[in-house]
Amino acid sequence: MTKGFIPGVMSPTGGPSGSLDQATFFEDWFTAGYIPDLALLNESDPSAKISVVADEGEWLATVTETTNGDATLVIADSGPFGVLSITNDGTDNDVVELQLNGEAFQPLSSRTIVFESRLAVGDVDASDWFVGLAATDTSVMANVADFIGFGNTANAADVYAVNGKNASGEPADAGAGTTRTDTTVDLADGTASTEMAVLRFELEGTSTIRFYVDGTLYATHTTNIPDDVYLTPTICIRNAAAASKALHVDYILATTTR
Repeated sequence: MTKGFIPGVMSPTGGPSGSLDQATFFEDWFTAGYIPDLALLNESDPSAKISVVADEGEWLATVTETTNGDATLVIADSGPFGVLSITNDGTDNDVVELQLNGEAFQPLSSRTIVFESRLAVGDVDASDWFVGLAATDTSVMANVADFIGFGNTANAADVYAVNGKNASGEPADAGAGTTRTDTTVDLADGTASTEMAVLRFELEGTSTIRFYVDGTLYATHTTNIPDDVYLTPTICIRNAAAASKALHVDYILATTTR
C-alpha cells in the first residue's frame, strides 16, 4: 500500500503506469490566508478559498453556532507543510462542516477510489467528527444519507470506519443503512503538530472498502456502499461539550480511476 504519492515515482495524474488513468484532488493547505477574517460568519471576502457563501469558494463552510461569530479556520503557524485548524464556537453542539464544491467521486463497479487524510482531534473525549467522502449536505453531522470515511459521534477516542447508503442518522452512528466497525485504534488529544493519524480507505468497485489507520488494515466492509450517488471530500467537527473543540487537518487526498 502506498500512502499518498511519491514524487519521482508516481505521477499525481497518471499513476504508476504513467497513463492518464486517474483523476486526483489533493489539498495540503500549504498557503496561509485562505480565510481573510477569522470569524467565519463575519467573513468580508466571500470568494476566499473556504467560504460560508455557497458557490463562492472552493470549499463551502457550513457553520452552526448558538451564539454568533467565533468559529475560526486558520493555517496553523507551527504545523508541518500547512495544517488547517478548525475551531468551533464554545456552545455544546456547535459545528463546522466543510465540503469541496462539486461532487466528483462516484463509486462504480469498474472504478477504484482512494481517500486519505492526516489529522488530529483536539479533545477526543468531547468532540464528534467525520472525515471522508459524502454526498453534498449542509447538515452532514446530523443526518447525511451517503458517505464513506472515519469518525466518532460518541464523545470518545475510538476511530470508527463507517459507510452508509440511504442511511439515516449521524454518519459515525450505527443507524439504518450504515456499516460501522471500531478500528480498535484510539486517538489521543492532538494539535497541529502532535498525535496525528493517517486515515485511508480504498474502495474497489462497489463491493469492498478497506479501511487503514497509519498504514494498517483494520476493517473491510462489503455492505451499505453508496453506489448510486456522487460524493465529495468532507470534513466535520462538532462540540460534544460546552467548550470550543478543534480539528487539525494536514492534508486531504481523494483519487479515482476514470
